[in-house]
Amino acid sequence: MSFNEDEKILLKAGDISRVLISIDQYKMLVDLRDIILKYNIRRIGVSSNGKVIGIVTEKDLFNFLYMNSSDRKLLSEIPVKDLLKEPNQLITVDKDASIQFCAKSMLNNNISSLLVTNMEGQIKEILTKTDLVEIFAYHCFGFFSVKECMTNKVITAAFDDNINFIYGLMQSNRISRTVIVKNDFPVGIVTSKDYLPASIFYGIDFASSKFPSSNSDLYRDNKSKLKISDIKSFLMASDIMTPNPLLMDEDDDIAEAARIMIRHRISGLPVINSKMTLTGIVTKTDILKSIVNIY
Repeated sequence: MSFNEDEKILLKAGDISRVLISIDQYKMLVDLRDIILKYNIRRIGVSSNGKVIGIVTEKDLFNFLYMNSSDRKLLSEIPVKDLLKEPNQLITVDKDASIQFCAKSMLNNNISSLLVTNMEGQIKEILTKTDLVEIFAYHCFGFFSVKECMTNKVITAAFDDNINFIYGLMQSNRISRTVIVKNDFPVGIVTSKDYLPASIFYGIDFASSKFPSSNSDLYRDNKSKLKISDIKSFLMASDIMTPNPLLMDEDDDIAEAARIMIRHRISGLPVINSKMTLTGIVTKTDILKSIVNIY
């Protein structure tokens, strides 16, 4: 099933946007975490005096905790504003913006969401990459195969690679996931989210692999907070990866890939060929490119 011409004209940003949940910039990360868990969302607006000044994502939180794990305060001691990136630029669209325009805006600005303004120019809603993918998933069958849309270059690692090495791969390649392979077959996938448990105990010191001595002082104060600056990560990909990831075949419909992403709340699927060999990866970004190509 595909969109007819009337649906293409009528479907606007305001038709699929959602209410933006926000938090004051001086609230603490523990409050941010509570909102993420309560509403099961991945991005939150940050406000100052009731006005939205930025967006922080689940990924921002994970990266912040991991990169600062060697000398981390309690979540109740870190203000949300510390997660805001500089310069703080807000990308907005009008409620009447077309779906194609929204997809192009996300791709051109390399972002996963757009803030939607009302008639008064106020930011009250948000449109995410997931919202666009969901529309594509249930209305755009029959346009492209997975092979036509997938990203051919896949950043991979072995299941016994150190997690700091894998994190470095993702940072240097500006990606959110690494496919773990064995004999060119996907056996797992590591995302930024998988680093949150590791960040509690392990630092990201690439320069040393020395383990702490048996008499290392693991506590910093009477609150028994871990002093992890002396602990070097010995975790491997197999320790934090999601094993047996969902896979797509090259000949599958790209809309089916979109459906799987929506159903399972994931953002990327490794792609294999008839020889059961990894040949690519299809992500929500690839779906957005398909939206632009359809309209």
